[in-house]
This record gives sequence, C-alpha cells and structure tokens, in this order.
Amino acid sequence: MGTAPHEHPVTTGARLRSIIFSEQCDGEIAKDLLAYTEKSHASSLSPQNLAQVFYALGNLARKTPDVERLFHVNPNKERLRSLTSIARRQLDSFEARNISETLFGLIGLGQRSGPLVTSLVGRAGGEVENFDLPTLVHCLGSLCSLNVEERFQMHFALPAFERLERDSDSLTDTDLARGLLYASKLLLDTQVTALEEKCLERITKFTSFELGILHGASKISGSEFSQDILEEVTRRLQHQPEELKSKQIFEFMTHQLRAGLAHDGFIEGLIPEISNRLDGWSCSECIDALHYLAYFNAREETLQNQLGDRIALEIDSLTWHERAITTWSFARLNIPHQPLLTAIEERIGELQSKICSPQDLATLAWSYALLEKDNAKEIVNTISSIFETEASGPQEQRQMYHAKVALGLSSPGSYAKPIQELAEQEIRAHKKNGFEREVLSHLKNFEPAIKLYTETIIEGLCPDFVIFADNRKIILETDGVRYHHLSDGTPKGNDILQDTIMKRAGYEVRHVTDQEWYALNNREKEAFLRDLLSL
Repeated sequence: MGTAPHEHPVTTGARLRSIIFSEQCDGEIAKDLLAYTEKSHASSLSPQNLAQVFYALGNLARKTPDVERLFHVNPNKERLRSLTSIARRQLDSFEARNISETLFGLIGLGQRSGPLVTSLVGRAGGEVENFDLPTLVHCLGSLCSLNVEERFQMHFALPAFERLERDSDSLTDTDLARGLLYASKLLLDTQVTALEEKCLERITKFTSFELGILHGASKISGSEFSQDILEEVTRRLQHQPEELKSKQIFEFMTHQLRAGLAHDGFIEGLIPEISNRLDGWSCSECIDALHYLAYFNAREETLQNQLGDRIALEIDSLTWHERAITTWSFARLNIPHQPLLTAIEERIGELQSKICSPQDLATLAWSYALLEKDNAKEIVNTISSIFETEASGPQEQRQMYHAKVALGLSSPGSYAKPIQELAEQEIRAHKKNGFEREVLSHLKNFEPAIKLYTETIIEGLCPDFVIFADNRKIILETDGVRYHHLSDGTPKGNDILQDTIMKRAGYEVRHVTDQEWYALNNREKEAFLRDLLSL
C-alpha cells in the first residue's frame, strides 16, 4: 500500500475533493485513498481533512463493494479502528459540516453504531444552529440510517426539525421534501404535519423526483397527504407528452428504489404505463423496473415475465451484481422465471470472489434457497465455497447462513457472533409502531397463562413476539402492507424464507396483518388473537 505524501493541508483537501467527486471507482483510487488511513499520516490530518477521508471512503464504498470489503480484513480493519480513535480525539474541533461528512462516510463503510457514531450525533445536537440548511437535511438523512439510542437520536432530531420548520421558506424544494421524508422515518408526527403543510403550498412546483420523495414520506407516516400527491402525479401524467411521461415514471421509480421505501399502492396504477413503455427501455432500465416492482411487492406475473425475458436475452452483458439483484427480485416475488434462472445457472461456473462481491454472492444464495429449485442445494454449495466470510459483513453472513439453514445445509443455531451482534443492534434501534404496541397490550392480557417475549433473537432474526404456551413455541409477526404482495395479499419472499427458518428451529409461526387488525373492533381483537394462536 502506498504512503500518502506529507502534503500541505490545502493540497490534501484538494486531493480528497478530487477523489470524492471522481466518477472512477478503480483499485488505484482506493489505494490512494487508503494511504490517508495510515496512522502516521491520519494523525496529522486537520479535522476538516479527516472528515473528508471518512466521506470519501464511504462514497467509494457505496459505488464499489470492493472498497467496503477492504475494511473487513486487516491491516485495513485496524486502520479504520485507528482512524476512528483519532476522530474521537479531535471531535471537539469538528464543525457542523465535518460531523455530517463523517457520519455519511461511516454509514457507507457499514459503521452504523459505536462510540464515534454516538458522539457525532450528540455533537450534532449542539451544533444545529451552525449547520447550513442543505447540510442539516443531509445529516438528518444519515441519522435515519444509524443504530443509536432514541435519546441520542432525539437530542439532534428535535432541534433540527424545529429549525427546518422555522427556516422552511429558505429550503429548496428537494430539501423540504427530504425533510418530510426523514421526519416520517423517525416517526415525528408533529414535525411531519408541519412540513406537510409547507409542502402543500409548493406541490405544483415540485418535480417528479420531489413528488416521489413526498409520496414515500406519506406512505411511511400513513398520512392522508398521500392523496394530494397522487392527484398531482396523476394530473401531470395525464397532461404530459409520452416521452416526458416515461421520464417522470422512471424518476419516480428510481427515487423510491434508492430511498429504500418498500410499501406503495400507487405502483398498481403505474403498471399499465410500465407495460406500454417496456419495448423502449434498456436492459438496465428493465432491471430497475423489476427491482422496483419487487420492492413494492407488486406481483404482476405477466409483466414480470416480460421483463425477465428481456433481461435473459442480454445475460452475457450483465455484471454479476445485475444478475444477483434480478434473481433477488424474482425470489422476493416468488416467481421462478425459468429462462433467466437457467441462463444464470449455466454461468455459475464463472463465479469468482474477485468478480462477485460477498453481498452479491449472499444475495444469489438467499434467492436460490427461497425459490426451492431442484438444484438449489448444489448451487448454494457452489456459491458458499467461494464466499469469503472474513471479507464479508454481518448482513451478508446472515443471508448466507439463512440460505444454508433453509436448505438443510447448516444446522439451526450455528450462526456466528457478528450475526448475533447485528440482531442486537437491530433490536436496540427498533421502535415499536402503534400497531405493534396495540397487539402487545392485548397479548399481555393472556399472561400468566403464556410467557411473552418482545426482544428475542432466533437464528439471527428478531421476531416481533415470541410466546411460550404449554409445550408450544409460537412466533407472532405483525405485518404492515409492505409485507405482502399488493395484488393477492400473499406473503413476500423474505417472509416465506424467514418462516421456513423459524419452523426449522422448532417454532410455530403466525402472522397478523394491519388490515385484519384494524377491521376489528376492540372487543373482537382479543378473541381474534386467542383463535389465531390456538390458545
């Protein structure tokens, strides 16, 4: 690994900025950047340059999975630990922008919790008035992706949103929309209502990209504001030329994919528009469309098979990442598209860890385990043989473990420590929504006849409720609309695989959907649960 020269701070900053904004994501740039993480050099960096190093590392890791992999193994794993220690010592000198850049970088590197993250969030809470508005919004977006205790989260979030409300007239349309999205993700109802009112005043000026953000926010918060957004989107689609109509549809889809928003009834209205424009889309656009449909649980088999046929024809031009997310999309939808799967299976022998990241290997294994093809065990064994555990993160390790357990290739209970730690982080970060809290209050009425647990880890998963009754072990999952396909209400692929894993571990699995629950009056709910759980 090369050693970074002892540069003047201005030169260092200029070099880091050139890396941050580089469109290239090759190994040489990664090596150049990694040189700044050597302890002898990192300790001499200014707080501003140190924050830029984190930002640049996270930015490259987002573009290139291989960059993140570098930090799962030594010596780079130790370098990141050392860099983190240096940042903690300099934290009092961090300005608002440095805080935002460092958090963004840590998230890109998979570091969503820990002492530095907690300290940065605490520091952000004291610097709210010193942020410029775009950076403040950016930092709130990072906050939504962190695993920190609620008291630290709110120490920053509450004064930050107070400032956004106060200075909303100075926010760009995009930042206003993003602010609403982040308030929705953090379940801050009062702030959501205030920002919705501001958005309504500007809605006719919003681009389709911003409308996509608003729509995602309204679906998360359960707000009636979504109807105003849908009416505006529909009005535009009806009065726009065909070319612009396609552009707006794809912008809307692409934003919601990138934002990770996974529940949306509006897709049903877009499906005819997607079908009509399919022939004019590139293969990569077809992959994105399929991925979008899968995320939103829109199981429209005819359309998805058309997309699969198009993608299968160009299989040789696809990267393994594109092949992996396409397979994942069909698995989540529980559609075994034979031409595509056959084309991928014929090329499994080409797989090497150098051309397929741990994330994509784990995704392929998970997908084949779910689709339950006759040769799934053979394929997952092949993938597992080149999966480098030491170079992978806990998410990928958990996916690979689940694939093997579901197919009987690993015994339940054999998961590794990083998977346990990941699940513990998820439990700490999870805030029960109103639906979960209501079900919990009714379940407590069955005690002491049952033993009820709400923070249990089973096979690296965190079920909503674990119930012991007589000699039975029961898992109860409370499912919102995003857990089921929109067209027929059947469970999405993720839940089918998780249920399989739980059953292999000796549990009965039950589900209650929010639609079922809220269709009942309060007197009926306890009887419904008793019947569902066979108590």
